[in-house]
Amino acid sequence: MRCINKSTISGAVPAFSLVELMVVVAIISMLAVVATPSYSNYVMRSRVASLLPLVESVKIEVMEGHSFGTTFGVTSEVHIASGASDKPEYLDQLVRHNYGCVMVDYDLTQLGLESGGGEALELMVCPSAGSSIVTWNCGYSASTTVAYATYLPAQCQQAVVTDNTF
Repeated sequence: MRCINKSTISGAVPAFSLVELMVVVAIISMLAVVATPSYSNYVMRSRVASLLPLVESVKIEVMEGHSFGTTFGVTSEVHIASGASDKPEYLDQLVRHNYGCVMVDYDLTQLGLESGGGEALELMVCPSAGSSIVTWNCGYSASTTVAYATYLPAQCQQAVVTDNTF
C-alpha cells in the first residue's frame, strides 16, 4: 500500500492563527490612534503656513517705503478684504497695520477650528528698524487664542507682537 502525505492532498500552507492576526490588528490600531493627532496637527500647520507668501509681498512694500523715507504711522491698509472674491482659502483678511506691521487673519471655519466664542488666529509680522537694517518680528496678535497659536510657524509661537514705531 502506498502512503500519501496529507500536505500534498490538501495543499496546506503554513498560516497565521486567529490570535496572531488579532495581535497584528491591535498593534496597527494602537499606531493609528497615536498617529492621527500628529497627522491632524501637521495638516493644520501646513494650512496656516500656506498663507505666508502673502506676507512677503507686503513686507517688500514696507521695506521699499522705508528705503524711500516713508513712514507708515498709524494708518492701516487692507490688502485683501474679508469679503473679496479672490481671497485665498483659509484667509479672512490681510492687513498692513500700524507702523508697517502685517497681520494675517485666518478664517477659522475654513481651517476647521471652532470660531463661536471669540476665538481668533492672527499672525503678526512687525518691522523694527535699526540705522539702516530692517528686521522682522514674528508672533501672534493679542486677540489670538493661545491654543491656536501652536499652529503658527515655530518662530512665531513665542510671544504676542504689537505695532512698533518704525
